[in-house]
This record gives sequence, C-alpha cells and structure tokens, in this order.
Amino acid sequence: MKLIYLEKGVILQKDNPEYETFLESNYDSKYSLKMENNMYCKKMKFAFKEALEYVKKGEEGSYAVIEEPAEKTDVDDNFDPSVDECDAVMGYYVKEYVYYSVAKINGEIVENFLYK
Repeated sequence: MKLIYLEKGVILQKDNPEYETFLESNYDSKYSLKMENNMYCKKMKFAFKEALEYVKKGEEGSYAVIEEPAEKTDVDDNFDPSVDECDAVMGYYVKEYVYYSVAKINGEIVENFLYK
C-alpha cells in the first residue's frame, strides 16, 4: 500500500517574524507555509475530506496539501491497516508529489493554490 501524506497549517504573512524560515522549504512555491498538523492516510477520499474540512473551518490563511509520493516509503510497510490515518514526521516537499492543495485566501476557498 502506498500512503498519502496530508499536511495542514497556515500561510504566514510577510510581516510574520517566521515568514523567511518557512518560505524556503515548501514545495518551491511563493508561499510561506507553517505546518500545524500532518498525517499519513491510506485513502485519498479520506485525505480530501480532511483537507477541505480543515480549510473551510479554519482561519484566514489555513491551507492543506496532499502529497502522493511516486514510490512506496518505509512508512508504508509499517502502517497499521486497521486505521485510516496516523501521525507523520515530515512530507517530501517535492512539487511533483503534490496531488492537491487548498487554502482560504481572502475568505475564499482556493483549490490548487500552490502553483497558481
């Protein structure tokens, strides 16, 4: 089974002291993304539901990114098949792995915001 990575967090504004720190390591995008929660999911449907729910209920600047790595990872072999999700340590932050992104920008839900 190949796991799906889901990251949830907030887009930092330029006046935030942590802006530069988080700008450098996030999917080669123009956004500074501060992760607040991440997990591995075994089903894409579950990941989509979690991503959209987080952003819709979240504050301005809430975001979610779904990654689908090209190959199995060592986490895949150790995943408990009886659960839908588990905590993750870190994503790959590779543009090619990004399957879907969504954010609340200016009060609107913006899909695939990372590379617009």
